[in-house]
Amino acid sequence: MSHEVLRGSWYFLSGLPAPDVNLAMVHQNDRDVLSKTLNEITRMNVQTCLFLAAKGKNLSSELPDAWTHVGVSQFMGIVLSKSEQVFDARVSLVSLDDIDAVVVLLAESFLLDPTNFSFFVEILKSPNSLSNIWLLKEDGVAVSTVTTTLIDDELTVWCMATPPQYARKGYGRALLNDVLARNADAGAKYGILGATPDGQPLYVASGWEVLEEWDVYVNSPVNL
Repeated sequence: MSHEVLRGSWYFLSGLPAPDVNLAMVHQNDRDVLSKTLNEITRMNVQTCLFLAAKGKNLSSELPDAWTHVGVSQFMGIVLSKSEQVFDARVSLVSLDDIDAVVVLLAESFLLDPTNFSFFVEILKSPNSLSNIWLLKEDGVAVSTVTTTLIDDELTVWCMATPPQYARKGYGRALLNDVLARNADAGAKYGILGATPDGQPLYVASGWEVLEEWDVYVNSPVNL
């Protein structure tokens, strides 16, 4: 695993063979920053989602032929406030006993091999982890999951997953609203996330606003 966060760029490369779990972003018009990011992706030898945002979009012509524009990701935010909400009894923090159910939900939602989510086990095992994994169960059946990371007063929401067979039943929205309220009570004031086109309607309905649009590029499969 390799990761770095700088003022105008960041990357998180899990090393697993799926671009959804190898991510990088360049936010400034700096060829050296882009080159450094691409060199690390090459060193790790992984297929990656690369986001070009703000002035970083001007670097699109500098990308090698291996990189293909595949769409746009909405970077969204929300201001959180404490509420009098009665928390949803169906929602709970995930333990190691639930991790298999979470992996199934993620694999079915993102159409990926379950082994691509092995790092979730490490999140649960790490005593220093700032992330929490949440699960909503209906009648004992796991139907929706989301992961959050709280640093100071800012909450990052990621890996929101409700498989197609459980979609459009209100599970995702119920889970998200509950988790946001719990974290607001824990001190979170702001929420941020990157939304896919499929997920954006849920976030808009829950009060999130688009802050930026990121161009998404994926490199061709590498020889592993």
